[in-house]
Amino acid sequence: MTKSEQELGWIRNDWFKTHVAKFDETTFSDGTKILRLDWRRPGEVWYWVRYIISGRFLMVCGDIGEAVYEWSENLTWEFLAGCDSHYFASKCMASECGRGGRTWDSEVAEYNLQDNINRWAADEELTPITVQRSYQIMTGWDCDPTDFLSSSHAFYATIQEHGSIPYAEPTTDEDTGKEIEHEMQDVYELGNLGEVIHIRIRGHLEGIKMAWAQQKAQKAA
Repeated sequence: MTKSEQELGWIRNDWFKTHVAKFDETTFSDGTKILRLDWRRPGEVWYWVRYIISGRFLMVCGDIGEAVYEWSENLTWEFLAGCDSHYFASKCMASECGRGGRTWDSEVAEYNLQDNINRWAADEELTPITVQRSYQIMTGWDCDPTDFLSSSHAFYATIQEHGSIPYAEPTTDEDTGKEIEHEMQDVYELGNLGEVIHIRIRGHLEGIKMAWAQQKAQKAA
């Protein structure tokens, strides 16, 4: 089971398993419509969530954090329930986790980094350790593999702040004798390999999905 699957299990079985959905709708005299969903265990506040739709905006508050999401067209619960997590998170304009609702996961970064190194090594007929040395040259840190992920993430943050990618001179690999061109764009992209959708943002979406499924099941009964 992946960490992502484990988190989804926590959300469904620990956070929301006994929640009950309450939908309501208010239309004002000017035609403005507000849709509200309260998602909670009856009589409790643990993992309680309130969702409000106003036109193109979704506002979320409650026990798993606050956030504002924006789309280009007016929203419905059915539409939101059909969203996938990456698309949903991309619409997050503000949250406790920042815009986009992302967080850094070192385990995910380690897996993705090794995959990245292995693929580059295979494409260029290099050894994985050669590729790792290239990344270390590009980031400017002389560190062992256990520190490499944090170095790459720090490098990415520096690029984001200053908006440029430094130049690294080609070097000759001591194992193969081949000249290695250090592609700075590769390490620029590497810096976000450990970014994942925060569990709170996933919880916001999963709450809508579960509440909408519950509503449909009740209507069908």
